Amino acid sequence: MRFSFLYVLFCCILFVVACSDPKPEIVSTDLVGDWTLTKAERDSKETATLVGLTFQFKQDDFIRLNLPHPELDAEKDYKYEIQDNKLSILNADLSFDLIELTEDQLVMKTNLQENEFTFWLSK
Repeated sequence: MRFSFLYVLFCCILFVVACSDPKPEIVSTDLVGDWTLTKAERDSKETATLVGLTFQFKQDDFIRLNLPHPELDAEKDYKYEIQDNKLSILNADLSFDLIELTEDQLVMKTNLQENEFTFWLSK
């Protein structure tokens, strides 16, 4: 009897997991536009050191951002690519995990100077 109950419970859990919606893939056309930082966390603690941070995503898979980084110039556009919800800036050692995207909010994570940063941006 106990085995039957556990088997049915396992099957129900498996069914729910199998039927849940997978995380949708984010593509470059979803990001086009100007995004401004509304909140940032460094190692899970809110930080104000990146106030004024902007990301400008362009139609042709180029981005301009004013993130302080030794390989980036705020006046230059950089080619990027997205694979498996990971945005990588080409020719720079910089990538972002795309966590959530709605019509007017973008959440991403990255590692900078051995710290994990989470950015909340609005359009």
